[in-house]
Amino acid sequence: MRGVHQRGVVTLMVVSILLAAALMLSLSSYKSVFYQIKRAQNELKDRQAHWQVEGGIECLYAYISAEPSQLNMLSSAANILLDDICKTDLNLTELYSYPIGTDRYVIRAKSDSHAITKQFLYAAKTGLGAIQTTADLRIRGSAEISPDVPRSKNSAGTYDCIAVRYKHQVSYQTTTSSDQLITRDPSAGAPYSVFNGECANTHKTTNSVSSNTSVDIGLFKQDYKQDTGLEPFKNYFGLDKTFSNLAEVKSHYQVVSLATVVDGHDCADVIQTHSNAGVQKLWIEGHCIIDSPVIIHGAYSLVVENGLFAAHGSMVFEGSIYHMVDMTSSEFSLANIASYWNDVSFKAAIQSYLGPTTVYFDNGAFKPKGGMMFDAEGAEVVLNGSYSIDYSSANSLSNPPKVLTSLAGSWNVE
Repeated sequence: MRGVHQRGVVTLMVVSILLAAALMLSLSSYKSVFYQIKRAQNELKDRQAHWQVEGGIECLYAYISAEPSQLNMLSSAANILLDDICKTDLNLTELYSYPIGTDRYVIRAKSDSHAITKQFLYAAKTGLGAIQTTADLRIRGSAEISPDVPRSKNSAGTYDCIAVRYKHQVSYQTTTSSDQLITRDPSAGAPYSVFNGECANTHKTTNSVSSNTSVDIGLFKQDYKQDTGLEPFKNYFGLDKTFSNLAEVKSHYQVVSLATVVDGHDCADVIQTHSNAGVQKLWIEGHCIIDSPVIIHGAYSLVVENGLFAAHGSMVFEGSIYHMVDMTSSEFSLANIASYWNDVSFKAAIQSYLGPTTVYFDNGAFKPKGGMMFDAEGAEVVLNGSYSIDYSSANSLSNPPKVLTSLAGSWNVE
């Protein structure tokens, strides 16, 4: 009996040892599991804290987009402007924005454990087009355009350049076998000061065939951009086109009335005289017929309101032009337009190129470096002859709306 009892004790001890070993292994395993769970929880909390700070960045960016006038109010870390909007809910200790240069800003968001900064631009909108037109545009002969360019590169590292932004249509007519419609890469520093790059091949037209964007869109690349909601007035002056805003922007110009086409032949002298006197913003009410030399270097803004605008001869004009015509007015019936052209001194030289609704005609002489804006829906504008625009926004003296643009690669995480 003693042997049986001893064997039982041995069996019990072996089982106990095995159970103890199994328990130790289980506890060891559980300890590892608990560690992994704790680590995952910590990582989750860390990521939550990180995304809360990123949320603060996005919240402030969206706020500035909607209320850019408040930008200066956000320049101090002590500001409380966003406390109830996003700072408190996201458990942030700091949320503010401050300038670091011309048009360049930093957003900083900070919590107890994380801090992120991001840079953005608040600057005049670019990439709208070296030429913008609600009128139909007809280009004849050879034409080279160095386009407008957006501030951000595309995914390939090039730019989606815009030579012409139009509302309805652009037509191109060759006059010799060597004529071409060409979009060239902008020079460094143009169309805005920090630019240095090249246009994407998809946004660089080379066309040597008479064509029209309405039926031959394949012959024009994407630098010819149709925009059915185009608002030239807003893009140029930075305001909606209303009677009160028209009066407001006109108050910043020297205004001269040239009511008849005969009066309009004084336009070259009026432009040159005012420029020589230091005037850089000139508003012509009525007609502007340029048939004698004009030499304007540098930034300049010329507006012609409700009249023919025509140029013929050799001249230098490095500013921008804005031509505005209300084609719904009886003053611009087809009969009246024809009558106006009859009084233009060089009509015989251009008569065969005029259309019934042509209100602007450039006979290869007027090449505004600051860009061309045509706010004349229902009309036609014609660029004739050997034409070249080397677009530079600095030459326009326009006031396009400012927009926010985030800068790729500008994230800094602490």
